Amino acid sequence: MAASPNQVAHFRPLFRPGIVNARNGKRILGREVNGTPLCYRSLQGIRIIQAAAGAGRTMLISDAGQVFAFGKDSFGEAEYGVQGTKLVTSPQLVESLKNIFVVQAAIGNFFTAVLSREGKVYTFSWGTDAKMGHHTDPNDLEPRPLLGALENIPVVQIAAGYCYLLALACQPSGMSVYSVGCGLGGKLGHGSRTDEKYPRLIEQFQLLNLQPVVVAAGAWHAAVVGRDGRVCTWGWGRYGCLGHGNEECESAPKVD
Repeated sequence: MAASPNQVAHFRPLFRPGIVNARNGKRILGREVNGTPLCYRSLQGIRIIQAAAGAGRTMLISDAGQVFAFGKDSFGEAEYGVQGTKLVTSPQLVESLKNIFVVQAAIGNFFTAVLSREGKVYTFSWGTDAKMGHHTDPNDLEPRPLLGALENIPVVQIAAGYCYLLALACQPSGMSVYSVGCGLGGKLGHGSRTDEKYPRLIEQFQLLNLQPVVVAAGAWHAAVVGRDGRVCTWGWGRYGCLGHGNEECESAPKVD
C-alpha cells in the first residue's frame, strides 16, 4: 500500500490482523493469529488514505495530512513523550510532523521519509547514522527537509529501500528520478556503487528516452515504470530479481 498519493486506496475504517483463540485461529510461529481483520478502534472517524510498512514499523497517513505510527521503536521514545518505550502497539500521532501536511510516507531500514502536500521531502532516522540528505546529530529524531537538488523541485512520489531513497520529481522538462543514500549494489542508479549524501539526478532515463511515472524501491534493487509502459530495473541482481535473464548487478537503469 506504499504508493503515490494518486494511486492509493482509501480505507475507512482501517483493519488489522488480530490474535484469536485456537478454535477459529491459526498458529503461526507459536502465536495465534486471526484470519479475519479487526478494526483499529483508535482510528475510528479518521480516514486513512495511505499506509507504509517496513522494518517492524507501520505508518498511516490520514486525509487531513496527519501521520500515525506504531511498531518497533517507532521514531524513538521522544516522539511520544514516553521514556523507556520500546514498542508502540497501537497507532499514535507523530507529533513532530503535526505542522507538515503529509501525503505519503516511506520506510527504509533505518530511516523514514515523508512527502508533504507542497512536494517537499522530509527524512529522519531512529538514532543511527543512516540520516538522509541533511547534516545533523545522528541522535536527532526530528524530520528535516532534504537539502540539495530537490530543495526547489516538487516531488510527487517517494520510495525507500535499505538505507536509500528514490524521489519522483516534476520539472518543466518532465518527470525525473533522484536518489540519495547507500550505493551498495549500484541501487542508486548512477553507474557506480558510491554513496550519495544529497539527492542526485539519475541521468540514465534521458539516455533511454524514458519518462518515469512510478518509482519502486526494494531492499537492494529498484524499478521505474515509464509513461510508455517500459520498465527499468537496477541494483542487486541475485535470484534474477532484475528480470534481465541473469543474476548480474546493474548500477544504472536497464530496460530488458
